[in-house]
Formats: sequence, C-alpha cells, structure tokens
Amino acid sequence: MESSILTLRLIFALALGLFFLGCSPPGTECPGAPDISPSTLDDGNVGVEYSAQLSSDYGDDDNFAVVDGTLPPGLELAADGLLAGTPTDEGAYDFEVETAPEDLGDTQCGPQPASAAYTLTINP
Repeated sequence: MESSILTLRLIFALALGLFFLGCSPPGTECPGAPDISPSTLDDGNVGVEYSAQLSSDYGDDDNFAVVDGTLPPGLELAADGLLAGTPTDEGAYDFEVETAPEDLGDTQCGPQPASAAYTLTINP
C-alpha cells in the first residue's frame, strides 16, 4: 500500500514538472503548425508597385519575418504579412518566412511557428 502511494506521488510530481516545463507528457498529440497562404507568389516587375498579403490560421496574432534568404530589393515584409514595395532589380529571389503568435501561451504544446519557402521572380 505504501509503495502504491509513493508511486502515485512520483507520477504526479513528474507530470506536474513536465507541465511547468512546457513539455508534453508521453502520449500527448500536439497539433502541427498551420499553413501560410498563398503557397506561391505572383511575379513582379521592376519599377512597378508590388503587393501580396501573407496569412496563416493565427490571424491577427501573425508576426511575420524573413528567416532565410533575401527579399527583392525595394520590397519589405511587415509583421502583419504584407509584402509590398517597388522592386528595383530583376531576378529570382528565394526566401523563407515564418510566423508565430507574439504570445506563445502557456499550453503544454504551445503554438508552433509556421513557415513557408518562396521564390519571387522580378521581371524587367
């Protein structure tokens, strides 16, 4: 009987520790990251204003940033996902964007960052 109580206390302490560390207990299914849309971007032209709105299931909590690669010169990505500006150089530009809520919450799984890779072609 005493060993059963000790075992239960140990399991409870372990579960409580995992919760406060933000770890998922064994067997917990955590949802994956949402998709970013659109999946592809329309081509742009040098000297012509360009605009594309990126979004994810995080909605108003989106916090977009370029995490790899380079945007075409003259374009900027705002935290709300608006990719806009006037391209100055032609070429094919590869970049990756990521978004996650600014407040990751206090759930066991926590929101997962969403990412997408793009190639944006700027024509003459």
